[in-house]
Amino acid sequence: MLGLAPLAYGVGLLAGGPAIATSALAGVGLTALFLCAGLLGLRLVLEAHEALVLPGVLSVLGFQVLALLALWTQSQKAPSSLPALDAVAFGYGALAAALLWQASLVGVLMHTRQLLYPTVAIPTDEEVVR
Repeated sequence: MLGLAPLAYGVGLLAGGPAIATSALAGVGLTALFLCAGLLGLRLVLEAHEALVLPGVLSVLGFQVLALLALWTQSQKAPSSLPALDAVAFGYGALAAALLWQASLVGVLMHTRQLLYPTVAIPTDEEVVR
């Protein structure tokens, strides 16, 4: 995520100047903060009793959706409160950060993947036919 910030700022500078670059950087930063807060919430939930994991995960997701709704509602009420923020550049920065986040999660999953049931033997084709 840290490597994406200078890249987003540089692309923003080349695309339209300092205002566009700052908007793209804000999109990356806010998205990174948002996703990291969700990850910390999930870590706390996963350390709890197993009966509380599903409600905890759903509450973290619900909080994230409500926070996004509140941010969107506030931006619709007072669009002139941030006149220097370019919405398109902010959106591209946020999208790039979210895609990098998801790609890194997939990469971690692929490298640390463990079998759920390592002692279960998978039947071969010959055993299935019988």
